[in-house]
Parts: sequence; C-alpha cells; structure tokens
Amino acid sequence: MNTNKSITEEIIAHAKKWNHYNDLLIEQCDNWLPENEGLQNVEKRIKKAKSLKAVSIFCLLITACCFSLLLAAGCGNDKSNVEKPQIVNDTIPMPTFESPADSLEWLVKNGTEEQKIAAMDEMNFREIRIDTMFKYAQLFYMDKKDKNNPMLMGKITSLLGMYYNNISHNVDSSLFYLKQAKTFFEQGDDGNLVANACLRLGLAQQTVYDYENAIENLLIALDYFERVNNTKNVLRTYNNIALTYETMGNRDKQEEYLLKALELSENEGVRKADVGVTLINLALFEKNKGNYAKALEYGKQSVETFRKTGELYERFLGTIIQRYINILDEAGRTDNFLEYYNEAYAIAEKYQDKQLKASLLIALSDYTVNNTKNYQAAYNYAKKAEEFADTTDYVSMNYLWNQLIRCAICTGNKDEGFKYLTIYRATKEKQLNTTLAEKSSELEVKYETEKKQMEIERQQEIIKQQKTQRNIFIVGIAILVIILILLFYLFRQRTRQRRVLAETNAVKDKFFNIISHDLKNPAIMQKDALRLMLNNVFIWNTDTIAMYLSEILKSAEGEVELLYNLLNWAQMQTGRMSYSPTSFDLVSALRPEIALISDMAKNKDISVITELPDDATITGDKNMLNTVIRNLLTNAVKFTPKGGTVTLKITPATGKSYHITVSDTGIGMSEEQIRNLFHLDRVRSRLGTAKETGSGLGLIVCKELLEKHNSTLHIESKEEQGSMFWFEI
Repeated sequence: MNTNKSITEEIIAHAKKWNHYNDLLIEQCDNWLPENEGLQNVEKRIKKAKSLKAVSIFCLLITACCFSLLLAAGCGNDKSNVEKPQIVNDTIPMPTFESPADSLEWLVKNGTEEQKIAAMDEMNFREIRIDTMFKYAQLFYMDKKDKNNPMLMGKITSLLGMYYNNISHNVDSSLFYLKQAKTFFEQGDDGNLVANACLRLGLAQQTVYDYENAIENLLIALDYFERVNNTKNVLRTYNNIALTYETMGNRDKQEEYLLKALELSENEGVRKADVGVTLINLALFEKNKGNYAKALEYGKQSVETFRKTGELYERFLGTIIQRYINILDEAGRTDNFLEYYNEAYAIAEKYQDKQLKASLLIALSDYTVNNTKNYQAAYNYAKKAEEFADTTDYVSMNYLWNQLIRCAICTGNKDEGFKYLTIYRATKEKQLNTTLAEKSSELEVKYETEKKQMEIERQQEIIKQQKTQRNIFIVGIAILVIILILLFYLFRQRTRQRRVLAETNAVKDKFFNIISHDLKNPAIMQKDALRLMLNNVFIWNTDTIAMYLSEILKSAEGEVELLYNLLNWAQMQTGRMSYSPTSFDLVSALRPEIALISDMAKNKDISVITELPDDATITGDKNMLNTVIRNLLTNAVKFTPKGGTVTLKITPATGKSYHITVSDTGIGMSEEQIRNLFHLDRVRSRLGTAKETGSGLGLIVCKELLEKHNSTLHIESKEEQGSMFWFEI
C-alpha cells in the first residue's frame, strides 16, 4: 500500500509498540486497500492483539499461581525449589524499513508460511524484486510439496503460475503450475480459491489458443462468483470472458459480456479500477466497430474513473491514457492529445515503465506527422521509442519500423530508411514464421483437444451403453418383480373372492332356509284352516267362519309383504332395480301411503301422528323412498301395542336436505337385536303385538335402498320404550 510518510510512521509506531508489525505489512499487502481503510484495519487488529495479550498474561499469572501452590504442597516450606514463571514473547522483532520492497523481502525470509505467501504475492503483483520473489517461491514449493498441505500448495503453485504467465511469459510452465493449483484447491472446501484458480487458468489457456477450455474454466469461476454474489470478481470475470471471445473473433459474445460488465459497474461496492477497465474495453470494442463517438465517450469515462482511484492505481492510469490517446488519434480528435500525453508520460517516468514510454512515444511520433508534418521531430520520437520498445512485440515493432522508414525517407535519410526497411522485412519474415509456428501449434493443440474429446466421447458412449444395458437389466428385473407381485395379488384376490363367495353363499343359503320356513309355515296354516272350515262349513256359525277368514287374511297379508320385500331385495342383489332420481315433493308422494297405514293402525287402536311441512322438495328415486317409509311405518304399527302411537316427522336439515323420522311407543329392541338387524345369517322372524308375522327382511331392504341415495339408516331403541328410525335425504 502506498501510504504517505506521516501515516506510515504513525502505523509503524503503534505496530512496533505491540509487536504486531507483521500484521501491518500483511494489511498493507491485502487487496490494495485505500490509505484510510488500511489504517483503520491495522488499528483494529492492534487493539484486538492488545486485548488478547492482556488475557493471555492474566491466564499465565493464574497458571503460575496454581503451579506455585502445587509445588509448595509437594515440597513443604522449601521455597528455594520453586521457580518463578517466565512470560516469553516469541514474536520476532522487526526492524524499520525505508521501502515497501525491503519490508516485503524481510517477510518472505522471516514471516510465517501465510505471511511469506502473501508477501510473495504482493511482490509478484507489484513486480518488486521479482528474481528474489521467484527464488524463494521455488524454494518454498520444493520444501512443501511433500507435506500434504493442499491449500498451502495451491497458493504457492498459483503464485508460480502467475509469475510464469505475467513475468517470464513461459506459458507451458504457467499452465503446469496453474493446473496444479486448481487440483490442490479442489481437494479443500474453499470454493473461492477454486474459482480464482479457474479464472487464472482460463486466462493462461487463452494465450495458447485453447479457447474451449479457457471459456470452460472462466464460466466455472463466473458460476461460483455469481452464486456467492461476489460482484467484484463477477465484473472481472465478465471482462476476461469478453477478452477471450475477442481473441476467438466472436464479436457478438464479446459485446454480450461487455454489456453485462457495464450493467454490473453501476452497482455499489464495485471497485473504481474494475469499472475503468470495463469502460476502456468497451471503448476499444466500439473503436474496432468504427463507432468513434461511443469509443471516445467510454474512453474519457475510463480515464476519469481511474483518476479517482488515486495513487493506488496510478500506474494503470498511464496505460489507460495511452489507449485513449490512440483512440483520439484514430478518430482525428487531437485537441487534448498533448495534455493526455504529458500526464501519461509522467506516470511512465515515475514507475520506469519502458513499454508504456515506447507506446506513448510512437503515438507522439504519429501525432507529430499527422498534425505538424515535422518529420524530423517525429523521427526523433520514434527513434527514442526504439530504446524502450519490447522487440518481442512484433505488432508494435512493425508499426514503429514503418514509422521510422516513413520519417527517414521524408527527411532525406535514405540509408536509415533502407536499414529499417531491411529490419522490417526480416522481422516480418520472422513474424510470419512465428505465426505459422503458432498456427501449427494451435492446430496441434486443437487436434489433440479434438482427439481427446473424441476419446472422451467414445468412453462416454461405452459408459452410456453400459448404463443402458444395466438400466435394461434393472427394468427387466423390475418388470419381472411387478409381474410376480401382480400374480401374487391376483392369486390372493381370487382366493379372497372365493372365500367371500363361499361365505356369501353360505349366508344366503341360511337366509333362504329362514325365508322358506317363513313362507312355508303360513301356507301350511292357511291350508289347515281352509280344510277345517270346509269340513265344518255347515256346522259353524257365521262369526266363527269370519274369525277364521280374518286369520287367514292376516297370514296372507304377511306373506304378501314378505314376497314384496324378497322381490325388492332380489332385484337389488341382481342389479335389476334401477336408481332413477328425480326432483319431487316427498309430502305429496307419501299421503297415499300415510292413509293406508292409518287404516291399518285403526284396526289396532293406534294413533298415527304426522308432523309434515307444506312441501318438501327433494331429489331421489320416488318409488324407493316410498318403499322405505312404508316399510318403516308398517313395522312401527306391527310392533306397537293397542293404544300406542306412531309418529312420522319431516323437518328441514342443512341446505336442501330433510330429516325423516319414524318413531313409535312399541315393544322396542335390545342392543343385540339392533346389532343383528342387517345380517342375513342372523335374520329372525318376530311376531307383532297382534301376532302379525315378520321376516326382518324389510329393514335390510330399507338400508340398501337408502345407501343408493348416499344416506344411512339410524336406529335408536330400548326394550319396552319404543324405537326411532331416521335418515337424511
């Protein structure tokens, strides 16, 4: 961190006082923090260390007291054997350094493992004493590679990978170490380190034309950063993906990710430097499209954004201005060219950035030719640029030599022009050979990649076939199991049905035996009575004959009732009794039935009471409901003694429903009789109060008819207290 002298001295004074100068240096190295934020963080850590130190001293004193007491207890009063506890401070004292480079190098040599890596990372980023950093990084790597510490090895291999990529430009070594870093980080559970490793690996793969893997790694990094809402790294990754698509020649994808980056730049918490990079990338994109108005707008915004970052990113500001003045020159807008040039060149001088100086001098030479036609001055600028130029950058060198050739010829210096022409041609040929070699390498990489991809696809196809075969086998087994389960289920169902059918048939056989007995006995009685009457027709008087005929009629009526109920039940069992619901007035439909039942009741001196509304419109099968209520009323009259009452009540229920209740003051039923009412095998005929016959089938018919209406027959009865039958319809 580039703090001013007074702030630096203030922090050092506090840090040395509490022996936490190492923390100060690490805090300076972390994240390129602004001065005020760095100072605040260091002071927080110093306060924390102070409190921890006080707690540790207190704990040591307590421990010492306890230890002294134990020794005193074990050794009697001989206090000469008790040693005073000594508080030892293992913190390595750190000298004061005049430059950040000295402090960083001291940390690399004397700090903890984490401090060493942080210091080397900072030296690599700032390009401070690179050779020293690289030497210690290699030693650290060799020392730790067999120590089974993947996170530590990931950090050092990542550092070496960045060094080879950014400093020595040894791409093969860079890829080797960056791939190792990714592998090491994947062994841990820190997704952020994996994502950053993928980001760096993707950028390195881009330089060897391995675009597919580069995009794949960059997208892995982007996915993680988006999931954890790391806006800063999402923005950086957008820009790097756009750069990769630019080298691939995919302008649409480049523009897509640049616009995403621009949109994200508006969020709070995004670093100004990242916003500036996004803007200059957009400016160069628009320049290449020929849209100079937008290019100039984005370029100017980028410069202004970097100016706000202060001294921290001043070196990058020089590069941004150099790119912007190239846009100005190409767009023919050179009004402020010299102002921008002087600002950028001062930065290049300050940081001894030769490459930036060369680029600026070339731009100045081109500006001089285009605006003043002073070829001698332009030649001098280009000649000076040659001193700083990177001879391995063929694109820049070709432009420089073209400029030197043009200026030399225009100033009459043909020998110089011919010399640079010869150099230009030789370099062009060398560049061509290099390009061919690069293309060949690119094709080779592409061939190897495609070969590897084909092998992967072949292996995947084999795996797919194996999976398919396994799935077919599993499905076959599953189908077989299902078939066996179905067969077992059908077998059990068939066995159960047979058992139920056998039980049902046994019940029906028993029921028919009971019914046949109920039919046979009255018929025999009627036959005997008729024979007796026939033999005594001339002897008996009229009253006696009338009595016998009355008994025969009662018996016949019981048989008819039984036959009707038996017929209804048989029709329901065979499905021949159809359910035909209609909307009708139940009160009107019941009046004929009530009149008939009332006549029957009069013969037994029974009162029939009706509590009916004016009308009760319901939906149901009219004939079925008439049968149900008629049977209930008939039963009530049959089992009610002389002088009793039978009541029919119809009252509104919920909605459009009605409660129908038939109650009597008859002989009632026991709980066991109620339980057996609806069991065919337990049906017992029961004589009425006037010796009327009954089969018990009527209530079964009522229950089944009501079930067709989704209703239930409820029964409440006690012996000698009467019965109440009710349902809702």
